[in-house]
Amino acid sequence: MNGTCTYSATCEDGYELSGNGTPTPTCTNGAYAITYRPNGGTPSENITQTIGYLASFVTKDGNTFTKLNNIMTGWTKVSGGNYTALDTQYTYDVTTNTILDAAWGECICNKGT
Repeated sequence: MNGTCTYSATCEDGYELSGNGTPTPTCTNGAYAITYRPNGGTPSENITQTIGYLASFVTKDGNTFTKLNNIMTGWTKVSGGNYTALDTQYTYDVTTNTILDAAWGECICNKGT
C-alpha cells in the first residue's frame, strides 16, 4: 500500500517560514524596516534600516538630519516599536515595521556681548 505524507508547519510571530510542505521546514527571524523621517529637517529623504526580529540595533544619532535653529532631541514614535532615544542600542521586539520622526528642540544660540 502506497501512502502520501503531507507536511505543514507554522512559525511563531516574528519569524518567517521557509520550506513549508517539505520534511524539513525552518523558521527564521523576520526582517522589518525602521524608517527614520526628517520631520521638516534636511535631507528631506527618509532613511531606512532593516532589522531582524529580536536583533540588536542602534538608532540613528542626532546628526542624521539637521534643521535651521533646531537641535535633534530624539525620535518620536509614529508606528511600530518605541525606540525614541538617539544613538541607543535596542532589541527589535515588535512584529511590524516601525516609523520614527525626528524630534526637534529650539536651539538658542548666544553670539556673545
